[in-house]
Amino acid sequence: RKRKFDLGVILDLSPDSMLYLWLGGVHRRAGLVGKRRFSNLLTDPVPFDPMQHEMIDNFRNVVGHLGGDVSDPKPEVFPSEEDVHTVDRLLSESGIKPSDRLIALNPGASAPANRWLPERFAQTGDLLSERGGVRVLLLGSSGDAPLAAEVVRGMRSETVVLTGQLSVLQLAETLRRCAVLITNDTGPMHLACAMATPVVAVFGPAVPHESGPDYMPGNISIRKVDGCPNCTKYICRDNQSCMRLITVQEVAQAALELVAK
Repeated sequence: RKRKFDLGVILDLSPDSMLYLWLGGVHRRAGLVGKRRFSNLLTDPVPFDPMQHEMIDNFRNVVGHLGGDVSDPKPEVFPSEEDVHTVDRLLSESGIKPSDRLIALNPGASAPANRWLPERFAQTGDLLSERGGVRVLLLGSSGDAPLAAEVVRGMRSETVVLTGQLSVLQLAETLRRCAVLITNDTGPMHLACAMATPVVAVFGPAVPHESGPDYMPGNISIRKVDGCPNCTKYICRDNQSCMRLITVQEVAQAALELVAK
């Protein structure tokens, strides 16, 4: 309110954000609306289409409504020269050679329902490490450290742990150097897409057409459930039964298919 903002843009369905913009006296308030409280507080409501991709379509619709150029749906991020040097140093200190083929594992996700089992990430890392010249990187934010430790404990082979050591743009630069990323439905998946790194994404209750990486050609989403009547894309009420149906062998095979391209 003190800074007298002219425009507020909400690129999610958070009803609280709509309230905050109104309480903050923001003159123009644009955002997506579904069946959410406080949506009547938007001056520029943009309908949310659940059949479209959340980021590539729905978010872009908001930007288009405001007059932005949305003709190119491909996401891009731009690591700086300093980011490149930092990643060079970290990989070199980890004993990674320029000739090594890097495969990244990202076992975290903000919603526990969207996490594939840590032991299966570990087994997948071991399976892929058996191939000559392949080095496995373990990625994630500092909040993913307990998950990363669990994956490391479950692995027989050596892995390079970069969990919690990278800024967002350093993570993007690291992903640029990887032959493939194996991940849950979470932010680094979209960073990999922005850096043109092939992705194998493991899905549980969440739906790939809403939030997956399939907007970039060649990426692979694996999901073994057709509708979760008792679950949401954030909350699993069935002991991750759908995630347990996804095997180490099929995830590793999908990664090898992308590496071979």
